[in-house]
Amino acid sequence: MAQPGKSEILAIGMAAASVACAVFFPRTVFLSSAVLLVYAWGLFPFLVRALPKRTHDTDETFQPEVAVVIPAHNEEAVIGQRIQNLRQLSYPADKLRIYIGIDASDDDTAAIVKAYAAKDARIHMFEFRERQGKAAILKTLSAESTEPILVFTDANTDFGTHTLQYLTRHFADAGVGGVCGRLIFTDDGKCGTDESTYWTLETTVKKAESDVDSCLGANGAVYAIRRELFWSDMPANTIVDDFIIGMKVREQDHRMIYDPEAVAYEELPATVADEWGRRTRIGAGDFQALWFCRRCLLPRYGWFAMFFFSHKVLRWTTSHLALLSLGTGIWLMRTLVPPLVPAENSLVDFWLSISAAAWCAGLLVLAACSPLSPLLATSKLPGAGFVRKCAYFVTIQAALAVGFVRFCRGNLSGAWNRTERG
Repeated sequence: MAQPGKSEILAIGMAAASVACAVFFPRTVFLSSAVLLVYAWGLFPFLVRALPKRTHDTDETFQPEVAVVIPAHNEEAVIGQRIQNLRQLSYPADKLRIYIGIDASDDDTAAIVKAYAAKDARIHMFEFRERQGKAAILKTLSAESTEPILVFTDANTDFGTHTLQYLTRHFADAGVGGVCGRLIFTDDGKCGTDESTYWTLETTVKKAESDVDSCLGANGAVYAIRRELFWSDMPANTIVDDFIIGMKVREQDHRMIYDPEAVAYEELPATVADEWGRRTRIGAGDFQALWFCRRCLLPRYGWFAMFFFSHKVLRWTTSHLALLSLGTGIWLMRTLVPPLVPAENSLVDFWLSISAAAWCAGLLVLAACSPLSPLLATSKLPGAGFVRKCAYFVTIQAALAVGFVRFCRGNLSGAWNRTERG
């Protein structure tokens, strides 16, 4: 196993420092953790929508040449449909080329793509016999393309008929460096996750951030950037490449716009277990991205730096903050036990203890939703749906916590496996 690098050691050190502060300054840590969580999940979504908006030029007739870039590994079940979807888009055929990188697939993905390429000169296939990882595939395909606009997507995604037009119209403004579309999850009734609910809330905030400055990162299913802004130094073990590529656009002083009309469709993961594996991997990648994109926290980026801290950093560390507030809250509650209450105990300490008790009770009830959710999977009882949504939230935070541990261990890989969909 590789030894942890500078970023991993820093993360471990900051976690240890947080625990030390909790031991020596429990009141401060409890209040800070609780306030930050309330701000990140309760106040920030309203704050960002109240900020002044910026405009930019768009041109519906602006249709530059685009390169659609698709990394694929064992996608025989969907790759044919994906190619057909792209060929049927309304974008001018002579301005669209498709670059597909086959990352050491051991199924018929390469054969299917090769058959399509033989009939359509716009399709360019690159097959790799050894696993490269998604970041390496994207770097190779981007270098091989010559088109001014790179459009990134996944093999299991479908674009709306006019999605490419909606993406490219924003590039008529020289200040726009990238555009992120809207991913719509489809559910055939067999899916067991609440990802769509979470994603609806997430995209609402993303749109508000885009209106003020730039959206944070991008969604790998549907986004486009100017080819000169592509981060060619991206390490091969990068995990959340879509987020980092989008952040690097803003780091180079261009806006990343969110366009809800540029839609893509994707099936939900079939089960929470399928989603768990993907989320823990993304969790590790999130903390890796924090290191790669740390410059975006500098004050020179204005509102964008505040968005990054509020929307991503605080949410990625929600499990850390929840554990810190729970631990210190339980310690503060000791003053509610009469034998432990000193005579000089102040009224402030008493009410702080009451607050800690209420906060800890709320966290424990939220955590209890996770084991309760399977029992209410098909229940029509009032509140059952809310319990399932809370359980999914807890699952996501737990996956982020596990991802943090994976990040601290080092030796991350850019290789990925296909997530089973409903």
